[in-house]
Amino acid sequence: MTDKNTPPQQVLVYPQYPIQDENEINLYDLWQALVKQKKAILSTIAIVTLLALLYALFTTPIYKAEIIFLPPANNDIQSLNIEGVSSVKAETVYAMFRENLGSISIRKQLFEQMNLVDHFEPNRNKDTNVNEIFNQFNEYFKLTIPNPKKGGYSLPTSIFSLEGRDPVLIADILNSFATQAELTTKTELIADINARLVEQKKQLKLEMNLLLEKTKKQRLDEAVRLETADSLGRKKIEDQIKSLRELAKKQRLDEIDRLETANLLERKKLTDRINTLKGSAKGKRLDRIKKLVEASEIAHSMGLKEPIAYKLKKISKSANIKSQIMTDISSNTPQLYTRGYEALEAEIVSLTKRTNDNPFIKELRGLEEKLKLLKYNRKVEQLKNRTNDDPFITELRGLEKKLALLKHNRKAEQL
Repeated sequence: MTDKNTPPQQVLVYPQYPIQDENEINLYDLWQALVKQKKAILSTIAIVTLLALLYALFTTPIYKAEIIFLPPANNDIQSLNIEGVSSVKAETVYAMFRENLGSISIRKQLFEQMNLVDHFEPNRNKDTNVNEIFNQFNEYFKLTIPNPKKGGYSLPTSIFSLEGRDPVLIADILNSFATQAELTTKTELIADINARLVEQKKQLKLEMNLLLEKTKKQRLDEAVRLETADSLGRKKIEDQIKSLRELAKKQRLDEIDRLETANLLERKKLTDRINTLKGSAKGKRLDRIKKLVEASEIAHSMGLKEPIAYKLKKISKSANIKSQIMTDISSNTPQLYTRGYEALEAEIVSLTKRTNDNPFIKELRGLEEKLKLLKYNRKVEQLKNRTNDDPFITELRGLEKKLALLKHNRKAEQL
């Protein structure tokens, strides 16, 4: 119901907009809000700008020094490569250098050498913590290793930077540290190479000693081998010499036995022959005596005192008979009694008185001489009296020469 005295209310008609979500931002509303707060915004900007200007005017500036390092070229490290000892690569040297760039000990050493504690804390006293100052100083260093670009080749650079208020000082510190890091890297490389050289020298010396010991052992083994071979050779030759001497002695004794046996047999034969001749001579003499006795008896019975030949000679002279006829008569009468009993009895007496028939045995003296020679056989005596058979051994001198050479082996003496 409407009061008549109440004027009718005006109805405002707004343009129809699409209904928005509560989470959406209306740029128009935002702009309206910013316009309403423009004074506050401008005042804030002015105050911030003023403060920044005041800070820039009254604050000490911070400087930053950088050094960019590139890896060494192969020519730069060529002198570090020693054949058979060390083979240093550029990547290895660069990695060591990077490690030394991040070395805390080098930084602390440089911090102490440059006496930086007085710079950072000029009013220090005995209670000042130097390690804390160094830790603050160390935080200003920064080592950056950029990532390589994708799809292309880029050198593995290293960026070493230091921040500070004194540009000259931080540049000096940075250069000194880089120099020290480089020197430390060189020192470590040289120390490593020296260690390898010492180890290589030690190894070579060990190998040389082993070779010397091996050579010495081979030399001694060769000397022992030669001495053993010489000893065996000498023993063999000595055995041959001994065998030859024993054989020569045996042959000599065998020859003595053979000669003595032959001499004994020959002496027995000669003795038997002599005894036979002596017995035969005695028998012949006794037989002769018997014949002569019988012939003498015949001569007595015939009255033949003188030989018939003698009587015939007388008769021939008186009867004027030719001598040739008388000779034939006497030669044709070989009987013993024709000699006459005087001659026969005289021969019988002589034969009976004979005590030794040896002078009348024709072969006896020759046989006795042979028997005497056999009793004193010079060859047998020489063989028995011989004290050394060496001169009569044909092979002995050659073997003795070989033995002398083996006793003094020049090669074994040299070894």
